[in-house]
Amino acid sequence: MESLLGSSKEARRIFSDFMTRNPLDKRSKLVGDVIKANETQRMTAYLKDGCLTVPDGEDAELVLLKKHEAFDYVAMMGIIYNMLKQDYTMEEKIVSSLKLSSQLEQLDSYCKMWSLRPYINDDIMHQAWRFV
Repeated sequence: MESLLGSSKEARRIFSDFMTRNPLDKRSKLVGDVIKANETQRMTAYLKDGCLTVPDGEDAELVLLKKHEAFDYVAMMGIIYNMLKQDYTMEEKIVSSLKLSSQLEQLDSYCKMWSLRPYINDDIMHQAWRFV
């Protein structure tokens, strides 16, 4: 997956955040007591800015599943962004190299590359459509 995401620091940061922040089950008396006893600015920020909490009546495993689905969505967006960026760069190079004196064979190869879209993986695009 990293090869598809390229060197995206943001994608790695998002992955790290999703994998390290576990949901807190507030139904647990122990968790509630720990939160009350440690209501520091840091704890409040952690709870407010990204730590998932399990609402009453929900299962912690369901919350984790939703969290992983969200990561899948974010990772897919990163992969598609990288594919489109590579495709755009290729198209930009083709357009910048076009000249009135370009040979027919060269123009033909440009047309083939443009229509083949070698950086776009159809399987990934079909998988992405399932998120929509």
